[in-house]
Amino acid sequence: MLKQSLVTALLLLPVSAMAESDVMATLTAHSGSLAPPFAWSVEVTVSADGWVTVTRCAGYETEAPACKAAEGAAVSDGVEGILRAAKASQLADRPAIARNPPKVGGAWTSGTVFLRGGTIDLIAQPIEADEPRVQTVLAAIVAAMPETLLPVLAGD
Repeated sequence: MLKQSLVTALLLLPVSAMAESDVMATLTAHSGSLAPPFAWSVEVTVSADGWVTVTRCAGYETEAPACKAAEGAAVSDGVEGILRAAKASQLADRPAIARNPPKVGGAWTSGTVFLRGGTIDLIAQPIEADEPRVQTVLAAIVAAMPETLLPVLAGD
């Protein structure tokens, strides 16, 4: 009876609650304000167990058929690379400062790394002094993606 209750409880959880529990890093990129035929957005998630999911949407859509998704195992040392970059960035102790005033228009990329001690926000528009720290961690997230996911990332 207890086993059945546990299974029932797990099945009643929203999918997002189960999926978010093991997300270790995210990256979100957007084309900025463009006409729908030219606009795009990308969402990359990396789980703690090394699974990478990439979703790319055309225009301002958020569902298929305008959105394509693919997933696969992170490259060898990909998760560890993200953790090393996140720790070396010292963004957990000294968060990036947002540019003020922000740039208007144009594409942007941001992300998040979830660590045991807290969350690192990889903001889209850090001040110039913080850009290298943020960009290094974002680059580590991209580097964790297997080559098989690059066509989805590129919109192919």
